[in-house]
Amino acid sequence: MLSPEQIDQAAQHLMAARKADTPGPSIPESCRPDDVDAALAIQDRVLELLGDTIGGWKCGTPNPIAGPIIDRFDRKKVLIVVHVLQALAAVGFLFTSKTHIWIGLLAQVIITCLAAFVTPAVNAAIPNLAKDPEELRQSNALFGSSWGAMTFAGAAVGGFFSEAFGRTATFVADIASFLVAALLIAFITRAMQAERSHEHSKRVRPLADMREAFHEAKEDHVILAMIASKTTFAIGAGAVSQLAVFASDVFGKGDGGRGLLLAARGLGSALGPIFAMRYARGNLARVVTVCGTAGFVFSLSYLGASIAPSILVACGFIAVAHFGGGADRKST
Repeated sequence: MLSPEQIDQAAQHLMAARKADTPGPSIPESCRPDDVDAALAIQDRVLELLGDTIGGWKCGTPNPIAGPIIDRFDRKKVLIVVHVLQALAAVGFLFTSKTHIWIGLLAQVIITCLAAFVTPAVNAAIPNLAKDPEELRQSNALFGSSWGAMTFAGAAVGGFFSEAFGRTATFVADIASFLVAALLIAFITRAMQAERSHEHSKRVRPLADMREAFHEAKEDHVILAMIASKTTFAIGAGAVSQLAVFASDVFGKGDGGRGLLLAARGLGSALGPIFAMRYARGNLARVVTVCGTAGFVFSLSYLGASIAPSILVACGFIAVAHFGGGADRKST
């Protein structure tokens, strides 16, 4: 545990960066927190110096291995390796058939597991890549809305591309997209994280890190509620995997219909966070209200989609469901 003098030194360091309104260097090793208690003590000291109160928290539950890895190793190299491995895994789609469906399922599982490294790495790298506070704000806004927008555009374009050129061509394009992403990241010249001393441990401790996080959540019911909201929504969001089956088995549609349902999901995911941020505006009570309401909206909308008379009506329900889902994701 840090001494009171070290806590004050770290808080003063953060205060100076805040007053300068520019991204500053990392907290000096001599007063850098090495556990959650020390980090919270520094946070409390910063609040004392500011004479301010906490308006809300942001919490997430990333892959227990991905978080420590992107914190301890070169994020640029991690992202390049992840995208190349995803491209290799996507090759499996080319060998998938009715008698070898397991190859496609295995490829999808590997791609999804590797994707867990991407968002934490990108989010952690943005503050180091931005040139100034204005660019940082613009970057955060852009990345915050791009996920839903690209899900909307990608699903729609992918579905119609498959209808026009066939699934093999679509799989080749998918493989190429991962390689292009790796190439673009390779061209980044700025450091994606602050330099670490040789004393900084690169040991990955997923179980210890998770225990520390759960211990902190148990001490704060608000954080526990947000983690529960995030976790339960992730379980319900597994229904997304059935949208393709829904389009083909219920409505008799091909790849175009599947792309339409997934595009509706992306549209809702893109609009939901905009509403959530405008309504909540940092007010913790409103954030919790958004999370709770979003859960009901998501559940009832999927129930409506299950009895929809046509695929267009189902698209409306799916868009509304993920409008709530996107609001929940952004709020937590």
